[in-house]
This record gives sequence, structure tokens and C-alpha cells, in this order.
Amino acid sequence: MYRLILIFVLTISACSNIMVEIQNHVGIEQIVVYSDFDSSGYTTVGAYTHFDDLEIQGINENMLSYIEVDEIERIMSGAKQFRHIQRKHPGGLIFCKIKYKGKEQSSRVVISIELESVVIMDLTTRKDFIVKNKEDIKRLQIIENKIKLEF
Repeated sequence: MYRLILIFVLTISACSNIMVEIQNHVGIEQIVVYSDFDSSGYTTVGAYTHFDDLEIQGINENMLSYIEVDEIERIMSGAKQFRHIQRKHPGGLIFCKIKYKGKEQSSRVVISIELESVVIMDLTTRKDFIVKNKEDIKRLQIIENKIKLEF
């Protein structure tokens, strides 16, 4: 009887872990990065409206490779997710548009890469992805450097 209860509890536990992973999965079709690497900081609203300025000014865009998109998708899926709170964002932001799978419109996303953490802020859906895994931060820093070299 105890074995049956133990098997039942373990099965429910495994299923709930699978459901959490499914809920946290981020499906990305495409990422387009703007060649605007301004060092000034922004508020949330200022960063959101800066996308309009980038469009009006005709700032160059660069589409990330499928390998880079897959890497960022994996990192975002493993990151802690929080509701975005309006605040002041530091300089050195990466402005990009992310097209999620199954969505018609691209989201306005800002990425802030620091030494100890990375914050990926989806300003359209108001969701933050906090990355603290050292290997993931290094991978994002490599992608950031590659992006800056391409422009």
C-alpha cells in the first residue's frame, strides 16, 4: 500500500515538474536587433517609445542567426520570469524585436547585460527574464559582442 502511494506521489511530482517546464518554455521565431548602442539610460516608457525613434530614424537592423535565436530561446526558457515593473534602466541596452511562435506581432524587447546578471525585458508583454547562470551570461556576452562587431 505504501509503495502504491509513493508511486502515485512521485508520478504527480514528475508531471507537475513537466508542466512547469512547459509553461516556462519560450518559443521564438525571429530576433531582429537594432544597431543603436546608446550608453544613456531609459525609463520603461522611454525605452518603449525609443523603438518608434529607431523606426523613424531608419536605424539599421540585423537578424540573428537560427543558432543564436535557439541559444537565446533556451536561455530565456531557463530564466526566472517576473512581471515587469516600471523603473530606470541602465545604459548600454540592446534594443530588439522578438517574434514569438504563434504571435502575429513582434514584441519590443530590451536586453541589459551586466557582469552578474542579464535582464531581458519584454516591454510589450511586460515580462522580465532574469538570467543569473554564469555560462548563460557568458553566451549572451559573446552574442552581444558579435552583434556589435557586425554593425
